[in-house]
Amino acid sequence: MAYSIKTSQMVEEKLRDTSLWQQTFALLWKNLLLKWRRKWHTVLEWVQHLAFVLLLFFFTLSQGEREVHELMPAADLGRLRDFNLTHVVVGYSLQSAAAHKIMQKVNESGLPPGITIEGVPSETELRQLVSQRIMVAVTFENDFMYSIKYMTDSVPRPNDYLVVRDGCHNLDYCAPVMYWTSGFLTLQASINAAIIELTTDHPIWASMLSTMAVKMKSARVIVRPFLYIAFFIPIMCLCYVSLSYLMTLYIAKERKEQRTIMRIMGLRDLAFWLSWGLLYALYVLIISVLMALVTTSVVFLESSYGVILLLFFLYGISMISFTFMLCALLKKPRLVAIIGFFVTLFLSILSILPLVKPLPKSLEVFLCVFAPFAFSIGITQTVHMENNLRGVFLSDIGGDSSHLLTSYFSLLLDSALYILLTLYFDKILKDKHGLRHEPLFFLRSTFWSRKKRSPIPLDPEDRRRVCTGDNIETVPVELRGKEVIRINSVKKIYNGKDKKTEALRGLDLDVYEGQITALLGHSGAGKTTLLNILSGMSTSTSGSTYIYNHQLSNIYDMEEVQRRIGFCPQFDIKFDQLTVRENLELFSKIKGIAARDKVFQVAKVISDLDMKYIQNVQASKLSGGQRRKLTLAIALLGNPEVLLLDEPTAGLDPLSRYHVWTILQKGKSDRVTLFSTQFMDEADILADRKAVLSNGYLKCVGSSLFLKRKWGIGYHLRHMSPSCNPDAMTSVIQEHISSARLTAQNVEDLTFTLPFDNMDSFPALFSHLDQHVGLDIMSYGVSITTMDDVFLKLEGEQEIEKGDYGVFAQSDQNEDEDRDVYSQVDESVLLMSDSGSVTLHGLALWRQQVVTMARIRFLKLKHDMKNLRSILLLLILFLLPLIAATILLDSLQTIHDWKLTPDLYFRGPGHRAHEYYTSLLLINNTDGSIEEFVNGIKEQDILVEVINGPFDRETIGYNGAIELSLQNKGYSCRIIGSPQAQNGLPVLVDIISNAFLKTLKSPEKIEVWTKPVLPDLDYLSYYGLFYVGASFLFFASGLAPHFAMSSVEDYKIKARSQLRISGLFPSAYWCGQALVDTALYWLLLFMMVAILFAFNYKIIIPFWQVALLILEILVYGASIVLYVYLIAFIFRKGKVHPDRWSFLFVILGPCLHIIVFVGVLWFLEWRFGKRCLKTDPIFRFSQRKNQFKQNPEELEDDDEEVLAERERVKNLKNTTDVEE
Repeated sequence: MAYSIKTSQMVEEKLRDTSLWQQTFALLWKNLLLKWRRKWHTVLEWVQHLAFVLLLFFFTLSQGEREVHELMPAADLGRLRDFNLTHVVVGYSLQSAAAHKIMQKVNESGLPPGITIEGVPSETELRQLVSQRIMVAVTFENDFMYSIKYMTDSVPRPNDYLVVRDGCHNLDYCAPVMYWTSGFLTLQASINAAIIELTTDHPIWASMLSTMAVKMKSARVIVRPFLYIAFFIPIMCLCYVSLSYLMTLYIAKERKEQRTIMRIMGLRDLAFWLSWGLLYALYVLIISVLMALVTTSVVFLESSYGVILLLFFLYGISMISFTFMLCALLKKPRLVAIIGFFVTLFLSILSILPLVKPLPKSLEVFLCVFAPFAFSIGITQTVHMENNLRGVFLSDIGGDSSHLLTSYFSLLLDSALYILLTLYFDKILKDKHGLRHEPLFFLRSTFWSRKKRSPIPLDPEDRRRVCTGDNIETVPVELRGKEVIRINSVKKIYNGKDKKTEALRGLDLDVYEGQITALLGHSGAGKTTLLNILSGMSTSTSGSTYIYNHQLSNIYDMEEVQRRIGFCPQFDIKFDQLTVRENLELFSKIKGIAARDKVFQVAKVISDLDMKYIQNVQASKLSGGQRRKLTLAIALLGNPEVLLLDEPTAGLDPLSRYHVWTILQKGKSDRVTLFSTQFMDEADILADRKAVLSNGYLKCVGSSLFLKRKWGIGYHLRHMSPSCNPDAMTSVIQEHISSARLTAQNVEDLTFTLPFDNMDSFPALFSHLDQHVGLDIMSYGVSITTMDDVFLKLEGEQEIEKGDYGVFAQSDQNEDEDRDVYSQVDESVLLMSDSGSVTLHGLALWRQQVVTMARIRFLKLKHDMKNLRSILLLLILFLLPLIAATILLDSLQTIHDWKLTPDLYFRGPGHRAHEYYTSLLLINNTDGSIEEFVNGIKEQDILVEVINGPFDRETIGYNGAIELSLQNKGYSCRIIGSPQAQNGLPVLVDIISNAFLKTLKSPEKIEVWTKPVLPDLDYLSYYGLFYVGASFLFFASGLAPHFAMSSVEDYKIKARSQLRISGLFPSAYWCGQALVDTALYWLLLFMMVAILFAFNYKIIIPFWQVALLILEILVYGASIVLYVYLIAFIFRKGKVHPDRWSFLFVILGPCLHIIVFVGVLWFLEWRFGKRCLKTDPIFRFSQRKNQFKQNPEELEDDDEEVLAERERVKNLKNTTDVEE
C-alpha cells in the first residue's frame, strides 16, 4: 500500500497540464485544414450560404425604388357635427341592454343629418348586415366598452404595422382621414357623449360635436408596403439557417466519432465548442458583411453600416451558440439538423409578431430569449426609424436608436445562455457509452477546484481476495504493493432491445507496474469491454476499478486518471484529410504536450514505428496496417504511465509487429501496459503475465510457464520413419512413458504428446531413440506446448466463434442494419429457386425473380427508418404552409381588431423619450387655467406638454395635439392628428372623452375598439387555401430520392454483382424494385392530395376531374421513380445524398426539363437541318466542312482548255481547305 501511494505521488510531477487555448487553437487549425483540403465541399457550402444573401438582394430589388413623401401642409377636415354623408345606418343588437340604453340616448340627443340608428335582433344578423354593406355595427361589452364595425374599405385598417404609413400627400387617399369621411369620429363622439351624460348626468354634446378635426403637417417619410416588411424580416432571420444546418452535421458527426476518444486524451469540453465557434464566427462575419452591405444599400439607406453589421454579427453568434445547444441536447446529426431548421423557421415566423400587434413587455422580454425574435425586434424598430428618414446610429444608441442596444444586449445574453446550456447538457446527458455528470454537478466544490485529487486507500481484504485462487499464479514478493490497476468484481451488462448481454461477470484482476499484461480470450470474452472501462470510454454496471488508487466510477477521479493513460482502441483514430504528422501534432496538443517537447515526441514515434515514408500522406490514403500504426503512435504520445492497447498489432506485417514489440519492451519499466491480442505467439513473447477471459469470467492469470504447466498438454515428440509403423512406435514410447499419446500421423511423420509429469523418463526415451536414428528412424525432435494449445484447451473450439460485446457493438449494428437485410431472405430465394438450383426458365423464372426483388425491397424499406424520417419531414414541410394559411385566414379578422388606446402613440410620465412614442401636445387657447382638464389627461397615464396660444399649423414632431378654447361657457376642442399615426384622430377623441369624465369626478374609463369587417372571407377560405396548398405540391418531387436510390447502396455492398452471378435478370431487378417504390410513391402522392382536400373540404370537383387527377398521379409517380432510377444508375459510384437530390428535384426540376427539351430540339435541328446550323451562333457546335470528292471517271483526250479548267478547280479546292 505504501509503495503504491508513493508511486502515485511520484508520477504527479509528470502529469500533463492541458491548456484550454492550446487545445482550442489546435482544433481550430484542424478545422481550417479540413475546410481547405475539402475545397469542393467548401465551395458548395459557401454557395448554399450565399444563396440567402442573393435571395435577399433580389427580393429588395423587386420592390423598386423607395417612395419618399415630402412635407405637406396641415389641413382642416371639419367639425364632427358637420358630417354630411347621406344615409349611414348604425345598427346595434337588441339583445344587449347596455347597447339599447346608450343607443337610444344617442338617437334622442340628435345626430347629424344622414345618420340613423336601428336595432337588430341578434349579433349574427348584425354582422351579416354589415358584410352586406347595409349598416354600420356598434356592439357593447359593458356600459363603457364598445366596438365600432365598418367595412374595411370605409375606415383604415387599424393595425399600424400592417398599413403604409405615408405623409398623406393626397387627402383623398389618406388613411387617417377616412375616420372623418366615413363618419367614424362623429359616431364615436356621439356615443361617448351619451355614455358621459348617462354616467354623470351632465350633457357635453355641444363640446364633443363641435370638435374640429385637423390633419397635422406631414413630415418626410418613406412608404413601404406591409408585405414587403413582413417577408423581409423573416428572410433576414433565416440568413443563417444554411450555416446552422451544415454546422450541425459537421459538429454532430465529429462529436459522435471522435469526441469521446479526444476526451480520454484530456480534451476540455469548452475547447471543443470554442474551436468550432471561432471557425464559424469567421463565416458569420463574412455573411454579416454581405448582409449589411445589401440591406444598407437597398433598405436601410439612412442607417449606419456599422450598426447594422454589428446586429447581424451578434445574431449570427447567437445562432451558432443555439446550434451548439441542439448538438449537445440531441445525438443524431440528421435529427439535430432537421430540428434546428424547423426551430429556426418557426422562430423566424414568430418574429412577425411585433408587426401584427404590440406585445406586452413581459412577453417581449421572454421571447427575446430566442435569438431570432431578439434580432427581429431590432430590425422592426429600425424599419420604423427608416420610414421617418432618421435611421439608426451608434452615436444615438442612447436615444431613438436605443432599441438596437436592447437587441445587442439580448443577443449577447442569448449567446451566453446557449453556451452555458451547451456545456451543461454536454455533461449531464448520457453519451452513447453511458458517461455523464450528476444534474447538480456545478454545486460541488470539486468541480470548480483545480486541486489534484488524492488517491483513495484500498481495503487490504480486497487485495487478499483478488490475489488468491487456484488458477492465479502467486505474485512474487517484489511486485506486491505495486498494483497500479485494480479490478474488483466488475460487471458490465448491455441492455438490448430484446435481451440483456453480460459482457463481464464479476471480474477480478490486478495489473502491476513495470510489467506487460496480455488479455487473451475468444471473441466476446470481454477484453474490449474491460479496456473501454479502464480507459473511461464506458462505465461498469457494478464493481470497482482503480488506477493509481483513483476510483474510475468517480468522474472527477476518471478525469485525473485520463491524463496518465494512453489508449489504443479497437477502431482507428484519425482525421482523414490530415497527414500522419498533422494528426500526431494535433493529438499531441490535445494531450497537453508542451510546444518545446511536441516536435521531439512526434519525431520519436514516427521513427520508432517506421512511419517516415508515410508521414506526409493523408490518413484517408493509408492502408489498414498503416492506420493501425497511426492509432498506436497517438496512444504513445506523451510517454503515458498506463498503456491500454486493444489489439494494437491487428493488420500489421511481421516487421511492424516486431517494431511494436520492441517499443513496448523498451518502455515497460516506466509504465504499466495492458493489451489484448488474438495472437498467442505475441502474448507468449511479449507479456510477462497473461490473463485468459472466457464469457466475462477470468479463467486464469499467470506467466507462460505457469499456464503451460497448468493447462498445457506437455511436450510434442515428432519423428520421421520410412516404415512409419504407428503401433510399433507407440508401444516403444509407452514402454518409457505410459501416458504418451499419438496425436498426429502423416505418411512418414508421427507426433506424440508427452505429459509434464513424466519428465524424469525423458532421458531413457531419448537414449533409445538416438540408438535407432539412421536405422528405422530418420530423425526426431521435441518441442514444448504453445500458448495456442493452452488457449484451445482452456476455451474449447465451440467458444472461439462467439460474437464480441464491445462498447461499439450496438451502434455499429444499428448503422449496418440495412446492409443485413439480405440475410433475412432465405437461401433458396437468393438461389432463385426452392431447390437450390435453377429449375425455372424464361418468363416463369423472371416472374419469380421480380417477386423476390420486390420482397427484398420491401424488407429494406421496413428497416430503413432514416429515409422514412426524411419522407415524414417533407410531408411536414408540405403541411406547414397549409397550417400557416389556415391560421392566417382565421386570424385575418382578429389582427384588425384594434383597441384605440393612448399608449399606441403617446408615452407616459417617466418613460424614455422616443420618436415613435411622443408626448401629447395640449394647446391652451382659453386665456385661462385648464389645470383640471390637464389632470384629467394625466390620469390616463399620458405625458402632457402644455403651451399657450393658438395652434401653429407648422407644428410637426408630435403624434397628436389637442387645442382647447372657450365656447358658450364650455370647452371647444380641436384635435390635430399626425398622418403617421394611423388611429390618431379616434384616439384623441377617446382622450378628450375620458378627460371630461375625470373632470366630472367619474372613476370610469371609456374604451373603444375598431373592428373592420373583412369582405368575402368565404371565397378566401374556399379557394385561397387550396391554391396555397397546390403551389406547395412541388415538394412531392423531392420524396422519391429518399427511397428510390437504394440501387446505389446495392452497388456499393456488391449485392448487385452477387445477384447477377446468381442468375438475376437486370430487368427483374429494376421491375421488382419499381413494384414497391412506385406503390409507395403513389401512396404518398395520394396522401398529399388527400391532405390538400381535407383542408379544403368545401371544394367540390366533378367526377371526370377526379378521374383525370388519379390518372395523372399514377403516370407522374411511375415516371418520377424511373427518373430517379436513371439518376441513381449514373451516379452509383458516388456517395448517396438523398437530401441534396431532393433539393435539386424540388428547386431545379423545371430547369432540368428545359435543358432536356432544348437538347432534343437541337438534336432534331441537327438531324434534319444540318446546313442551317452552320451559321447559328447558339446551336452550332462546329463549322461544316464541305467534302470535295474527285470524279472517278478519267477523261481521255482532253484539250488544253479542259485541262486548264481542271487545274483551276483543283487550286480552288486547295485554297478553300486552307481557309477553313
